[in-house]
Amino acid sequence: MKGLRLTHLTFFGITRPTASIEFGATLTTITGPSNTGKSFVVDAIDFMFGAKELRENPYSAGYTDILLGLILPTGQPITVSRSINGGRFFLYESDVRDGPLDLPDRTLSPTHNPNSTNSLSRYLLQHIGLDGMRLRKNVHNQTVSLSFRNLAHLCIVREGQIQSEVPPVWTGPFVTRTSETSLLRLLLDGGDDSGLAESTPTKEKRTVATAKNEVIDAMLLDLELQLLEVSEPEELRDQLARLQRSFDQAVETADEFSADFDRLVTRRTSLRRMQSSADEKVGELSALGGRFGLLLDQYETDLARLEMVDEVGNVLGYFDRGDCPFCGTPHDAQPSLINDSERSTDFAVAARAEVKKTALLKADLIAVIADVNDQRDFQQHESARIGEELGRVRESLSKMGEARSDRTELEQILAQRLRVERQLNLYSQVDELERLRISVAEEASSESAAATSLMSLASIRAFSEEIRERLLEWGFNNAATARYDRSTQDIQTDDQFRASQGKGVRAILHAAFTTALVNYCHTNDRNYPGFLVMDSPLVTYKEPDGEDPLDNGIVELFYRDLAEGVQGQVIVVENMPPPDGIEGIHSITFTKKANVGRAGFLPPVSESRASVDA
Repeated sequence: MKGLRLTHLTFFGITRPTASIEFGATLTTITGPSNTGKSFVVDAIDFMFGAKELRENPYSAGYTDILLGLILPTGQPITVSRSINGGRFFLYESDVRDGPLDLPDRTLSPTHNPNSTNSLSRYLLQHIGLDGMRLRKNVHNQTVSLSFRNLAHLCIVREGQIQSEVPPVWTGPFVTRTSETSLLRLLLDGGDDSGLAESTPTKEKRTVATAKNEVIDAMLLDLELQLLEVSEPEELRDQLARLQRSFDQAVETADEFSADFDRLVTRRTSLRRMQSSADEKVGELSALGGRFGLLLDQYETDLARLEMVDEVGNVLGYFDRGDCPFCGTPHDAQPSLINDSERSTDFAVAARAEVKKTALLKADLIAVIADVNDQRDFQQHESARIGEELGRVRESLSKMGEARSDRTELEQILAQRLRVERQLNLYSQVDELERLRISVAEEASSESAAATSLMSLASIRAFSEEIRERLLEWGFNNAATARYDRSTQDIQTDDQFRASQGKGVRAILHAAFTTALVNYCHTNDRNYPGFLVMDSPLVTYKEPDGEDPLDNGIVELFYRDLAEGVQGQVIVVENMPPPDGIEGIHSITFTKKANVGRAGFLPPVSESRASVDA
């Protein structure tokens, strides 16, 4: 085995249950919702490789020690222990996964010292074959001793770093870029800068440079005073990333609020129209019912009149057969209107037929009036129902109007983001002044040998091919045009540098850089830490057509290539688990749900106490 391999990360405390996570030999995925401790695992690994501080975690109270299990290139298992508060390391030449801890086999300093082997950095570098290497740090060919912390950002990639516009080989500050570029040349070409001869500028140029540097130093002193109570740049970038996520979420919530508000306004307008229409129909039906009532009264009058005619006729004998009571015409001489045998006149038959017809019309009219009244009652009910819903909509709009005027949370996020951006700007000013200082040194160094720290073209071509191979395996758009540009130390695809692309593409290209570096070192027998930890390489990536990578297969291709095509040990932290059916993945899932699988990396304090008491 070439390089180191992580076996487990364990948190130990007397009052808390031991919390441990085990890593697979090749590909391990750690997935789950936000705030389950995924990124905290990455922070803890970095802390156990020499980072100064461990980011605070609400569930870490009560834990005292952290154990990181490793397997050396020789196959020897070791365990590195460190207090959760930092400080020195304790080395056990065995696999230790719980306390209480025995006396260590060695005690190692957290600070790299080229003159002492009694540090974690020197111990690790000795085992991966990079101990004693030196890196060029400026134009005067001054060099610094290689520390394991110089390698950390290449094998432990945090979420903010993987999405950053800064090229993957650099950590950000301008003053460290020369040594970081030299480190990449060391990994690709296999040679360090121990043989460079340091150069000294002439006296006159040194005098001018000294004067300029005094001005720069005065400005730097002022900035350093302002930075006394300011967090480190990495922590500020993490804060800015968190604030940006909060801001994006607040904006998304505001957009949803506006959509709901607009929907209610539209509904209110629609209800007003519906109520107006219902009221209009009630009026029309009421008027129609009134007219039908008049007609019914007319029918009633007609029937009464016909009934009176019938009664009068019977009394006066108008309807008996015989001589006409009006003109005296004999019965036989009268024209026959209706040929029947009943004892009735044709006039009586006609009158009674009219009564029957009018009665039928009256019955039909009563049915119509009943139907009109039913329709009017229905429309009145609809108007009332619509009025009640309209009242609820108006009340909701009133409440939303009050909430809409409350921008306190969003304003606080913006104020905090502005504060963090200003603090980061102070570091940017420091970088600019440091860059100016280097520029001043370059002006005074005409005698200095321009010893290049650029990688050889052959190494660049081979490394570019490895990056291109990874992107092709992942199905990445424009993968065929990918190359590594040594003048900018950045990846270029389709004539566009990584720094100028969206954060999702930047994350994918950063992942391609680090995995390609692992494969390149294994293929070309270069010394390298041997493991790679990446936080959130996929979560922000979208295809050019806007589709989620989960929908187009890039996630499956990505994980399949890591499991089958990338050498060494890879640990990926993501929100979503890898697709099913890929062999060789050691999957760890946090559920964020009590009593459902593993809720998170560290158990909540209340659950821990219950477990300890039991």
